[in-house]
Amino acid sequence: GLAARAMVFAGRLCLRFFANDEALSLATRGLKWVEQLPGAERVRLTIDLRDIALAAAPLDDWESAAKEYVALAEQALDYGALSHARLGYHMASYVRWMHGQWSYAREETLQAERVTRGASEEDHIIGMAETAKCLAMLERDLSRADAMLMEVQALAARKRVSHHAIPAALGMLCFHRNELSEAEELFLEARTLCKSAGERVDEFQANEYLVMIDLERGRFDSALSRCSALLEIGEKLREGSEAPLARALEGLCHYAIDHEDTALEAALEELRIADAKHRLAYALSRAALLDTERGRTDRAIQRAREALGCAETLERATDIVLAHVALAEAQRAAGDPE
Repeated sequence: GLAARAMVFAGRLCLRFFANDEALSLATRGLKWVEQLPGAERVRLTIDLRDIALAAAPLDDWESAAKEYVALAEQALDYGALSHARLGYHMASYVRWMHGQWSYAREETLQAERVTRGASEEDHIIGMAETAKCLAMLERDLSRADAMLMEVQALAARKRVSHHAIPAALGMLCFHRNELSEAEELFLEARTLCKSAGERVDEFQANEYLVMIDLERGRFDSALSRCSALLEIGEKLREGSEAPLARALEGLCHYAIDHEDTALEAALEELRIADAKHRLAYALSRAALLDTERGRTDRAIQRAREALGCAETLERATDIVLAHVALAEAQRAAGDPE
């Protein structure tokens, strides 16, 4: 038990400093030791170690992994380990979100919040904040996410608890409402809290939104500058869609500034290979708008149609609308007003 707990501590320290291979190795060793432990301790440490492995490396079979996380969460509930049950459901929701199973992701994030209602106040605050953030990411139940955040802000202020999911979720809601100045401040706060906590994937996401805010404003030089931090983190994270997205956003900036899209096209292909449909839809629709501005209507139509296909598969309202806008602009520029 002592050895397994040491692997959890050491594994999380490795993740903080992007030592992903070492973190995975430590988690794998720890999982061998937990098999010898009694029920509650075995389940808690297994969830901790699986969480480290998830952050350290891509999953070989993500659907099986998501089911395993839910099963572990259910076992944690049986033992009354509510904070670990929340973590297990949160892990499953995150994996489902990454792979476009958004209805499942919604149900699992709501379950993560439910189980923390009987937990400590700090666990409840974290559970509500993470659920609100997930709902905002999924564009599901935004009014519910807003209500949760009002409650969790009051609880967090009273208990003097801070957590990066609170400003991140608030920032996403402001971004949806096009309140970009407010969103920028919130994501800067979220980035700082993530950096302090060593939560590198969440730190990447906060930087991602900061770049997107600059792109929405047409501040391409500022967006390009912010891409440097995004690329630095993305290259160090475990293999996934983060690094390709960072390169795609950088490519969008260069395309907007100097009309060169060779790097952008290469990054878009990386996103296709990573099967990151939500990130691909965003990059494609904005690339299509730039194509139209530069008179490349055939390419704009092709990219906008692909963006629309991704967005409709995910049933993501904002990306569907933006893809339709890009496609309409491109068709009009091509002389097809109907």
